[in-house]
Amino acid sequence: MSAASLTLGGIHAHIWLRRRKAADTRANLAFAALAIAVAVMGFMELRMMRAATPEEFQRVLLWYHFPILVAMAGTVAFTHYYLNVGRLWLGLTSIGLRTVALLLGMLTGGTLNYQRIDALGVVEILGDPVVVVTEAVASPWLLLSQPALALLVLFLADATRQLWQCGDRTRALSIGAGLLLFVVVNSGMALASYWGFLRLPTIAIALFMPIVLVMATYLGTDLLRSVELRLELGESERRLSLAADAADAGLWSLDALSGRFWATPRAFAIFDLPPEPDIDIGDLLAVIHPQDRPRVERVLQTARTEDGVSNLEFRIRDRSGGIRWVATRGSSYAGRETGSRVISGVAMDISARKQAEDERAMQRKELEHLGRVNTLTELSGTLAHEINQPLAIIMSNTEAAQR
Repeated sequence: MSAASLTLGGIHAHIWLRRRKAADTRANLAFAALAIAVAVMGFMELRMMRAATPEEFQRVLLWYHFPILVAMAGTVAFTHYYLNVGRLWLGLTSIGLRTVALLLGMLTGGTLNYQRIDALGVVEILGDPVVVVTEAVASPWLLLSQPALALLVLFLADATRQLWQCGDRTRALSIGAGLLLFVVVNSGMALASYWGFLRLPTIAIALFMPIVLVMATYLGTDLLRSVELRLELGESERRLSLAADAADAGLWSLDALSGRFWATPRAFAIFDLPPEPDIDIGDLLAVIHPQDRPRVERVLQTARTEDGVSNLEFRIRDRSGGIRWVATRGSSYAGRETGSRVISGVAMDISARKQAEDERAMQRKELEHLGRVNTLTELSGTLAHEINQPLAIIMSNTEAAQR
């Protein structure tokens, strides 16, 4: 059981190390701490079952409570980060009381359970002789640990109730109620054994392993689902890249906090940047035309703090000294890491369109000029006609008067 728990804990510790900046891996870290602590508890329980003297038993029992404390912290953290339920202050208060009781037991020369162990006995478990405590003086600090266990029970009961009310009854029964049952049963057996009502070896790992397996199953299912989603996302990205290439567009993405810039080869060509992994926002702003750069910086500054969609058209200076027009459409949203923000979008080279627009504008101006010339010609002819008519009449009247 210790080996299985250690293996599961190592797997999820590796997952957390690979993706430790992602907020959703906190549950993996909590489970790893819990599973590794349970594994250490199992090895120590086996050592106590084979103790030769009361002093050896008490020495192992003293250190045995540290993985228990880590297991409690892992349980609280897993419930908080994975199930997103529970009143965190209850769990933290429980851990604090347990820590105080443990330290006081150590400082007074005993353990959290016993002030002194006088004699050991042997009982059989599955046909194998194991060591149990038969004569001992209970530690007064055990009474301080009992409120800690009560607060942990309240924390788990409240978390189970919240899961049930949210409609997630499967996890409420399998994880929430399972944790609650383990803590109650194990605490009851431990207290009965420590106060002399039962003569049982310490076998908390046997009760905790089903919960560890259930937690690992849920985390493993989520991990497999994330892999499937990653494969589906990769396929979607390939289709999107194909569609963007067909439209002669490039895809790009910018980490608003770190300034890291990612782009497809077509986008690098549009921005006239070398396709290198260390390109950042400074390199991108450097190729933008100085007159357009302040406008782009204002849009980027807004996108660093607010969600939204923006459309921009700006000029860039390529390495040959020419001017090209680029149109971008970007969207800002929160990233996977805590506090991060991503700005991603599509870019298109619209230099040909801008040139065509300029040519159309020039042709429109020429047509307007020709229209004005034609209008002036017609107006001149009309004025000449209107002026010639009265002049002809005057001439006629003058000739008549002469005759």
